[in-house]
Amino acid sequence: MKNEQEPEWKKYARLARHYKAIGQTEIYLTRDEDAPWCLASHVEAGCTHRLSIPVSMAFRGTDIKSGLTFRWHFDIEKREANGSGTFLIDVLRIRQVREMLPDAARKDFSRLLKETAKAVRKQGDEYQSAANGQYAMAMELEAL
Repeated sequence: MKNEQEPEWKKYARLARHYKAIGQTEIYLTRDEDAPWCLASHVEAGCTHRLSIPVSMAFRGTDIKSGLTFRWHFDIEKREANGSGTFLIDVLRIRQVREMLPDAARKDFSRLLKETAKAVRKQGDEYQSAANGQYAMAMELEAL
């Protein structure tokens, strides 16, 4: 490969004729840090769920020049969310990704974020209700 700083997708695009020669026109990228956000044309909820809510998004985009289609996933939570009983949404990274997307993909991305926000709010309401009940019991116990 030419340049170690070259994003993963550009390496594949440079070798496109070889991939197409064996019939491979779709490439799954393993690192969203190297993803071709500027090519994103399709965004949908990903397969990763935590606390019953999708916490990843699946992207797809085609590089017209190479003829390859790239797919990648983006986790909206920080890695340290694993094992946590609450959400640790990476708002800063989400903002960065949103700014790199073409308009159509940005609209889909925002729509999915709004759906996720509803689910996170619902979970928060349930936690708040449970916490309110705990506080009420504590006050009753203190009064005894």
